Amino acid sequence: MQIISKTRFPKNSFEQSTFAPLPKAVTFLSKKPAMPRTFISVFSCRRTFVIRVYTKYILINLLGLNRVMKKSQRLLNDLIESIRSKEFNYEAKSEKEIDWSAYNLSKIHETEFFLTFVKEAVDGVQVKLSKNEGPGRPVSDACDLAKILLVKEYFHAAERQAEGLAFLCKERLALKNLYSASTIGRAYSRTDVQEILGKVFEMTSEPIKDKETSFSGDGTGLTLSTKQNYANDRDDIPKHAGYDKAMIMISNNFHIATGFVHADGTSNDCPLFESAFEQTVVKFPHINDVELDAGFVSRENCQLIASAGGIPYIFPKRGITLNQKGAPAWKKMLLTLIDDPQTWLRSYHARSQSECYFSSHKRRFTRPLLRRKKVRKGTEAFCRFIVTNITMLITAHFERRVDVKQFDQAYL
Repeated sequence: MQIISKTRFPKNSFEQSTFAPLPKAVTFLSKKPAMPRTFISVFSCRRTFVIRVYTKYILINLLGLNRVMKKSQRLLNDLIESIRSKEFNYEAKSEKEIDWSAYNLSKIHETEFFLTFVKEAVDGVQVKLSKNEGPGRPVSDACDLAKILLVKEYFHAAERQAEGLAFLCKERLALKNLYSASTIGRAYSRTDVQEILGKVFEMTSEPIKDKETSFSGDGTGLTLSTKQNYANDRDDIPKHAGYDKAMIMISNNFHIATGFVHADGTSNDCPLFESAFEQTVVKFPHINDVELDAGFVSRENCQLIASAGGIPYIFPKRGITLNQKGAPAWKKMLLTLIDDPQTWLRSYHARSQSECYFSSHKRRFTRPLLRRKKVRKGTEAFCRFIVTNITMLITAHFERRVDVKQFDQAYL
């Protein structure tokens, strides 16, 4: 029953109705089909009806979806431009109250609690220590050296001064022996000392692992000279080679670093995120949200956060598209931004906690990294972040009443 001839249908490249089935091995995308253009199809009325309805449904939905996507993309572009140009009107938020009495106590007793934590934490570490099985000088105790390195960085001391600090704090830290300045300097490159420091870093996160679900990340340059200032040089890419870089994950509510990566100054932030985030995922069973700046924007990072059960808040750059390209979390994040920008940006700006952490860290450690070998520089930077973590944990203990088992032996 040929009813097609009585109706005007859209034509394809074969000059036949788009509702007619195509010849074998030929598609609608074929521009130069290798067959006669006078192909005639005869089919039943029922088949014509089915194909006609199905094709209309697809065409209508494809056209409608395309319009929606174009409109959403325009909204996203306009929104990003208004935020970037600082024309977006933010809703005001209430200021956080500070318990100054508890804060004062945390600073008064900081040194005492710091020494107590270092002793208890290092003594509680279980690692395989290096041994000298042959002739020669016996290997220095790695636990003693780890304690001395942390105290050295806390007091901003050089090796010779650290030798004197070890003598002064021998009983407080329960040191087995005293060590020369050269031995203390070589400890930065010992693998067993590095392993102990890694365990201590993990211990700083244990008291909050069931209390924290919100995290943020950021990278910063570590100065290697007193003449450098990363705030002035951060936009001058050629000068980045003169710095080292640290990328860390931060607990938003307690300001404690949960992941650390040390790299060259020319390294980009985006590829460093995965390693620091994996360190955080191992320590914390529940991750609700992760905030990152535009330096970390990528579909891979977005999907990595979603795979851990978190909601990604990564600040978008100009020119990005809604195309998910295998990362559904990417499209969902941007559509959420379009739907409710105030709520999205309020959640995103929790990332400022990482800036607070870096501000506190750099005001404490005003001196540049003093090591020259790459391995030792990494250990020195790691020690400094452990020191900052311990001091933040002391503040959380006084202000937020966080229970820390290592503080049970403190005098207070």
